Amino acid sequence: EEIQYLSSAAVGDTIVAASLRDRGDFEGAENRLVPALKAHQRCVDEVAEVPAYRERLATTLSGIGQLKIEQGDLETAREHFERALTIFEELMNSDETVLSYRDAAASIHLQLADLLWKRGNETVARPHYEQSIKLREKMGTATSSYSFQFAWLLTQDRKSTRLNSSHT
Repeated sequence: EEIQYLSSAAVGDTIVAASLRDRGDFEGAENRLVPALKAHQRCVDEVAEVPAYRERLATTLSGIGQLKIEQGDLETAREHFERALTIFEELMNSDETVLSYRDAAASIHLQLADLLWKRGNETVARPHYEQSIKLREKMGTATSSYSFQFAWLLTQDRKSTRLNSSHT
């Protein structure tokens, strides 16, 4: 029961942190997310066979990634997104019937792609965009805006490649 309470309290902190982040209170959000992350990690360490605990850990890691983007700490954001993605992919592989795992993985792939693209890592970003679209298509939720965004980015990449090669 202690672990269930700990997990529930940490979920509450994660929700409050998202609201604080959205209002621009990054310090307040971090003050909620750091203990929530520790609590979720403890739950996973003590009861690893409960998928909900791993899902909550991954969701909190993703929330920290989003916060770190807002704070301009892109490397830490990337690290948290990658950890969250690993967990969601493990969960997807263990039970493909839970669509929320696939949805979360698709969202994190998109966040990683955007982050990597903005940092100039187009080659590394592209597979994340493609995987995000592929996961959304499997769920039947891929939108034309996803495909359009990816196509537009590829066009920009080709233009910059042509521009760079014409200057050398």
